[in-house]
Amino acid sequence: MVENRLKRFKAMGCFKLADDLKPHPISELIPPMDGDTYKGFKADIWRHGLIEPIILYQGKILDGKERYRACRELGVDVWAREWEGGMDPVEYVISNNLLRHHKSTQTQLNLFEE
Repeated sequence: MVENRLKRFKAMGCFKLADDLKPHPISELIPPMDGDTYKGFKADIWRHGLIEPIILYQGKILDGKERYRACRELGVDVWAREWEGGMDPVEYVISNNLLRHHKSTQTQLNLFEE
């Protein structure tokens, strides 16, 4: 399973990260996971490894700051790829994270207002 994931990552143009990276300011539009949610998320990465690569933009983490943090804390390899564009990076981050984080309707509206 891990070997298949590595093949998929490489086919997507991913590379293994060695450097410490900071979140891109755009990624900060999405609030961090609460403590219990993060613990469960981190446990899942421990069991299953990194499933989706980190997305980089301008040398920083555009999407995947929680995945990155969990992998670093666990000593799990971090795979990343450059953001390919195709839409505004702010819209990408909001669109890619709202449903995944199960944000309330009010939180979603607040993000769009910002």
